Amino acid sequence: MNSASLKRIEDVSLLRRAQFPEDAGPLAHPVRPAQYSEINNFYTATVYEKGAELVRMLAGRLGPDGFRRGMDRYFERNDGRAATLEDFLAALGDANDTDLMPYLAWYGHPGTPRVRAHGHYDAARREYTLKLGQQAPGGAKPGRAPLPIPVKLALFSRVGEMLPLQLVGASTHDVRESVVVLDQAERQLVVGDLDEAPVPSLLRGFSAPVIMECDYTPAELALLLAHDPDGFNRWEAGQLLATRAYESLRDGTAGDASQAWRDALAQLFNGGSVEDALLADLLTPPGEIELAERESTVDPERIHELRQTLQHQLAEQLGVEALARRYQALAAHTTIGLDAASQARRRLKRRVLELLELCDAAQARELATAQYREAPGMTDRLAALAVLVRGQSGAGDHALLDYRQRYAANALALDKWFAVQAQNPGKA
Repeated sequence: MNSASLKRIEDVSLLRRAQFPEDAGPLAHPVRPAQYSEINNFYTATVYEKGAELVRMLAGRLGPDGFRRGMDRYFERNDGRAATLEDFLAALGDANDTDLMPYLAWYGHPGTPRVRAHGHYDAARREYTLKLGQQAPGGAKPGRAPLPIPVKLALFSRVGEMLPLQLVGASTHDVRESVVVLDQAERQLVVGDLDEAPVPSLLRGFSAPVIMECDYTPAELALLLAHDPDGFNRWEAGQLLATRAYESLRDGTAGDASQAWRDALAQLFNGGSVEDALLADLLTPPGEIELAERESTVDPERIHELRQTLQHQLAEQLGVEALARRYQALAAHTTIGLDAASQARRRLKRRVLELLELCDAAQARELATAQYREAPGMTDRLAALAVLVRGQSGAGDHALLDYRQRYAANALALDKWFAVQAQNPGKA
């Protein structure tokens, strides 16, 4: 209702945070288990979150019109009766003249598949070959048949323009985005009539619940971050690029990932072509928990320090003047409205204030104090409170005391008061 891109990012983040670890651990189980000890065993992230992703995967495979036809057929056949997954797949397939029964395998096997992609451009033939391969999860039974994996893809020029997908041997023309089904261990796609090596945008919208691996360069990820109209893939490219920048800082190695990440975000920040809510998330690097998952030895203090350095570098790149100017523009239109635009402005205003605090603490503290005092609603007040508390100043102590007195009778508001303090790293 408010931002399709942001909702998709939130859903996939939840899946990766809650379900992927379950699928990779000792409690891994299929979406439709063959047996159970008690029905409470069914209340898992795999049954619910992955189950929902499989339905969405089918919807992406069929397209909006095809999925609607299939759902209409499903209700016509099954309204008022107990229906099975077989009934569901049969209705969707019959309405679209395709056999979807191979997708039943997704419901019977645990684990998260991996898809590896590698591209090669032949300048002489003006052709780009994309090789896709799937790998079954660890612990899968030997000889398990490959799953059907819909991969939504597009190609971009080196200046960020979406290119026609002239698949060699296909009858379609003037297509800019396509869904190909990887239903074998490997599949090779050839795209012709290209003047230069393109940049692939793969698994657009997270078209299947898999782990995608591709040998992107920092420049290619920066291009997708700056130009891909698919909000999820734009965010995904930014997260991958920020992770590489973090790893360069951690290892003390020279690399261009950090500069590429900052340059692309500066372009978006100054260009005004991205919706406010999505821009706020693009300006946020992966969280400390996500970064910790990539470490062999977890040092929370070190991870926090490196992430702060990464954010500080981004704030310096954007510049104090640009951040302050953007904050004032957003503040001038702040309302308590619940419409999408108002919520998006509040979200971005909070992120801009957080970045400004990293490069000009005094100005950010002044703005946050005024925002706390004049906030029309709780979202703005809490955002300002968090910035003041992180600043470790008297202004933060004063705001905490005021908040405690102001909402003394409101238990839910006091939960937020505790959370702001609990989430503050504090001083050693």
